[in-house]
Amino acid sequence: MPLIFGPPNIQKLKTTGNIRGLIKALASQKDKELRDGAVAALVELGQKGPIDALVKALDDKNPFLRKWTVIALAETKQPWVTKVLITALQDKDPEVRSNAIRGLANFRNDEALGAIIITCLADKDKQVSRAAVTALVALQVREAVQPIVALLNGSDRELRRDAASALGKIVDLSLPH
Repeated sequence: MPLIFGPPNIQKLKTTGNIRGLIKALASQKDKELRDGAVAALVELGQKGPIDALVKALDDKNPFLRKWTVIALAETKQPWVTKVLITALQDKDPEVRSNAIRGLANFRNDEALGAIIITCLADKDKQVSRAAVTALVALQVREAVQPIVALLNGSDRELRRDAASALGKIVDLSLPH
């Protein structure tokens, strides 16, 4: 009798506490719904075991898995996750770095993150720089005005557009209402 394989059953994996299976489901490159379900299940489980497994998954050689791991960790919104996300800013894959920045933007009460994200504006990958611009606006980092102004002289049109838009939002935040 032949075995039939299909997509993993996220609900069953969650119910049985199959953390390894949920993390593998994160690496599904074709099924966004499956990935989203795995992230939600891991966040819902949110106990120490799943979180430790997620942190270990950041060392996986699959950049797609590392990216989704960063997203899942950011979703936990646990304050200690900021250290893990800051470490992920050093990942060689720009999507991992971009998602680490987006995750850091969730921690609005940590003023030190602004300075760290400002350094990401100079990333060699424009996707990462654009994520940094967006995060700096979300975090309302007024100290980012000068570094963002410098992006207006760059060669990437989308990055210049994002920088101009960000400046308008950050400057608007600085004005008395």
